[in-house]
Amino acid sequence: MVRIRRWQGTPGELGAAPAGGLPGDSAPPGGHIFCAYDAQDRLLGYAFLFPKAPAGGRRDLYLELQLRPGLAAAAEVRDRLFDAIVARARQMAQAEPCRTTRLQAVCPADEAEAIAYLEARGLVRYATGYVMARSLAEPLPEAPAPEGVEVHAWRMESEEEQRRYLEAHNAAFPDSPWDRAMLQHLLRSPMWAVGTAFMALAGSEVAGSLLAYWNDEENRRTGQAVGSTEEVFVLPPWRRRGVARCLMARGLRYLRDHGLAEARLELSSANTAALALYRSMGYRTIREQVWLAREVTGD
Repeated sequence: MVRIRRWQGTPGELGAAPAGGLPGDSAPPGGHIFCAYDAQDRLLGYAFLFPKAPAGGRRDLYLELQLRPGLAAAAEVRDRLFDAIVARARQMAQAEPCRTTRLQAVCPADEAEAIAYLEARGLVRYATGYVMARSLAEPLPEAPAPEGVEVHAWRMESEEEQRRYLEAHNAAFPDSPWDRAMLQHLLRSPMWAVGTAFMALAGSEVAGSLLAYWNDEENRRTGQAVGSTEEVFVLPPWRRRGVARCLMARGLRYLRDHGLAEARLELSSANTAALALYRSMGYRTIREQVWLAREVTGD
C-alpha cells in the first residue's frame, strides 16, 4: 500500500531521510512537497514544486520527482506522486486565473526513460541546455575590472541591497525573473552561509553580478568538492567591456580559495554568447539537458 502525504517539515529534515537523493536546500517550503510512504511508514520517494516568479502572464512551477533506488513499486509510486503534484499545480493555477500556469522539468538528455515518462504525462520538450564544469586546479584567468567599474563581494544582508540585486537581475533576465521569495529562499539556505554575490558597480549603479556558492552536505554525500558560479549577468550599457569575464574570474578564485576543486554552471544551449564566454574561461560541457513543460489549468 502506498500513501501520499504532504511534507510539513523543513526540506533539510527530509533530505536527511534514509532514501538517498531526497530534496535538500533546493526544495521549496513544505506546502509544495509530497512524500510517498509504504505500510511501515518508510519513505519511498518525493515530488515537489518550486514556484518561480511570474514572467509576464505566465508562472512556471519547477517539478522534481525522485524515488528510492531499486523500488519494486516504482511505477505506482511515481504515478501517485505525479498525480499529487498535478493536483497541487491545478490549485495554484486556480488561485491565479489571470496567468498561464506551466509545469516545468529538466532532465539529463541521456535519461530516456524519465523523459519518456514526462512526455507520456503531457510535458513537451521546448529547449535544451548544458551543465558545464571547470577544474579549479588549473591556472585561473586574470581579468581586471574595466575602467569605471569596481567588483565587490556583496552578501545582500540589507533589504536595500536585495532590492537593488532583484531590480538588476530582472532587468537582465526579463523572461526568468526572481521575486523576493526566491531570493530569500537562497539567502536562508546553507549554501548562502558559505556563498556570496560578486557585484560589478559603476558608481552607484549595478553593472552586473555573479553568485558563487556550494552545498557542503551534497559534497560530503558525493565525496566531491564542487561549487557553483550561477546567475551571471551584465546589463546592456556595460556589455562587451570585460565585466562578465572579471566576475567569472572573481567567482572562480573565491571557490578555489575556499577549497573547492571544480566549478559548475548551467545554461541554455540557445545562449551562444554565454557559451563562448564560459568555454574561453576553461569550462567544458559535462552533461546535456532537456527542458520540458506542460500547461496546467485550474478547471
